[in-house]
Amino acid sequence: MTAYKRLTIDDIASLAGVSRTTASMVLNGHAERYRISPATVARVEKVAREHHFNPSQSARSLRSKRSNSIGLVIPDLTNSAHATLAQAMENLCRERDYQLVLVTSDEDPHREAEGMAHLVARQVDGMAVVPCSSDPALYQQWTSRLPLVFVDRRIDGSGIPSVVTDATDTVARLIGSKLVQGVQEVVYFGGQPTLSPSRDRLAGYRQALQQYGITPRAEWIAERDFQRASGFAMMQQWHAREGRYPQALFTASITLLEGVLSFMSQTHHLREAPSTPLCRMASAWPSSACCRYSPYCTTRSQDRLIWRFRQALPVVSMPPSAGLAARSAAGGATEFHHSLPRRFPICHALHQDVEHGE
Repeated sequence: MTAYKRLTIDDIASLAGVSRTTASMVLNGHAERYRISPATVARVEKVAREHHFNPSQSARSLRSKRSNSIGLVIPDLTNSAHATLAQAMENLCRERDYQLVLVTSDEDPHREAEGMAHLVARQVDGMAVVPCSSDPALYQQWTSRLPLVFVDRRIDGSGIPSVVTDATDTVARLIGSKLVQGVQEVVYFGGQPTLSPSRDRLAGYRQALQQYGITPRAEWIAERDFQRASGFAMMQQWHAREGRYPQALFTASITLLEGVLSFMSQTHHLREAPSTPLCRMASAWPSSACCRYSPYCTTRSQDRLIWRFRQALPVVSMPPSAGLAARSAAGGATEFHHSLPRRFPICHALHQDVEHGE
């Protein structure tokens, strides 16, 4: 039992002194079709407004077979790229009178499956998923029930369309921009090797080194997952083994970069750093085909670490490469800039493209 009273259409009808059918017609926008008098419409709407009543979305969905809702499944909300994706989708849904329903997987396939089943049970009209597994069978079972698209990660051969970053080419060009300056050691910190962003970004890393005739040593490459704690742990292990920071470092996500910066802050208060820029790759939401380079730190407003650095430095952006156009829902790519001490610049690349499942 509950102490809260849920108003029904019958309650509104009784308070307005009309039949249930009349109240339903008015509140569902059919008063004119059924020639209900303006006075009756005004009376029903006044009662509904005074009691903050809206018709049941569940009942409306049963009649129309549409819920006007979109499901979004992301690993977690602490990853600023996924949080930005959720915010962008929320804004787009609102513009189209849709409701975004969000669940998180915590990179757990079982929890992800439960969340997807929950969304389907809620009769969402479509679903966008950042998959945490590389097994296509876990997702193909839902494609006969509703439209499904992958975001940020793809599963080759699944037949499910995906919106992903063009990571291989972007990473190759980003790292190449440092190798051409004479850098001879670039360390790579990545996420789960079975996920497409990990494979693509590592391929771009290898492509750049091969182009410049550099053979990476086994200890240059470390992969765990995309959690901030993993960035901390990989930087800690490297520094303990080598007794120094690498000449240059590439992190495959903003969360890994946060972990690296956290280690450097806790251990050396950022008095020591790689001698050349750190690089990191991140998805751009809601930009499309966006590619930006900056010799200083470029990150998003959700970052909880970088704001601590007070010294202001200019942020210089190079124009996108030929054939790439930057745009967003607001009509232009938007980036948030924070600055680090001059000895510690960070190089940042963004590129997003649309890729269809095979």
